Amino acid sequence: MKEDGYWSDNKKSEYDEKIWDPKRSELPIKELPASTACSSLPRKDKWGKLGIFEKALDFFGDGSFFLVDSPGHLAGNISALCRTRSRDGEPRWIFLAGDCFHSHHFVHYPEAPFGDIPIAPSGCIHVDPEAARETIHKISALRENDPSVRVWAAHAGSSEGYWEFSS
Repeated sequence: MKEDGYWSDNKKSEYDEKIWDPKRSELPIKELPASTACSSLPRKDKWGKLGIFEKALDFFGDGSFFLVDSPGHLAGNISALCRTRSRDGEPRWIFLAGDCFHSHHFVHYPEAPFGDIPIAPSGCIHVDPEAARETIHKISALRENDPSVRVWAAHAGSSEGYWEFSS
């Protein structure tokens, strides 16, 4: 980041560099409010432990859709765990990983390098690389320990080889 708070002189960038600078950003970062619909989690604010994840919210209160605290990429980063069924009626889970990683290969290789982004304060795409790595390990363990779980990342060109997306 340059001294004046802007990312670079690259005018071809698709991003407004002001969104990355907290002093210039107009995007409010707020914690999600507690849900009154959730009854299955023990804590007062209804965010509680879900398996290997420290904080999750049973959004509808019926165990079908969980918001999962997924720190590392950006402040307030969350994912979702959704209950569904296969075509054959078998129970399945889809973990919507969002920006936790940008290639489905991280599910199978959680120690893969993030890559270098010299202009980023952390040196990579994640604000907190250590927390991001821990989140990736948890998602990888979830997938490895439960074959009914499928993982989708926001920017991946495929989802674990199950679905291919074209641009």
